[in-house]
Amino acid sequence: MEARGFGWSPFLALALALALFAAVYFYGREHDTNKEVARLSKRLRQQSIDLTRMNEAFAILNAADTAMSSFTEVPNGKIFTSRSQGVLLLTSNLPLAPAGKAYEMWLIPKKGKAAPAGMFQPEAGGRALNVQRGPLDANVTTVAVTLEDQDGAVQPTSQPLFAAPVRGLLP
Repeated sequence: MEARGFGWSPFLALALALALFAAVYFYGREHDTNKEVARLSKRLRQQSIDLTRMNEAFAILNAADTAMSSFTEVPNGKIFTSRSQGVLLLTSNLPLAPAGKAYEMWLIPKKGKAAPAGMFQPEAGGRALNVQRGPLDANVTTVAVTLEDQDGAVQPTSQPLFAAPVRGLLP
């Protein structure tokens, strides 16, 4: 009786199995790498935004015409105003805004309507930083913060949660 051989079948099956294993392994690695690249890109974008905000804040703090006001309610904090550079708001102990809401800063003139000056959210620890860059009108007398819908408002829809007088902006 003659022995029957399997020929190339076992080797082809083994090669196919190895190829499938390699494809699955390397696809999974590539997928993980792509996820990590996306995560790092998002983190880099956020760090760029944070760095820009800090540079804007330092420009206001370092301006020759900067004046400071404090508010001591809860939350507490400081407002730095510069006619040439803008407004910097720093707070602590600010509760997180409810879902669908955000804090909005307002520039309130002696006469006329309040002007929106940026939406912001505090960090988990209650600290917040909001910057409104650009020259300030000398008629602005108060910086205030209200709680608004997260899309913001054209005019305040509620009483200010806290406010501070603007100092040093008279011509």
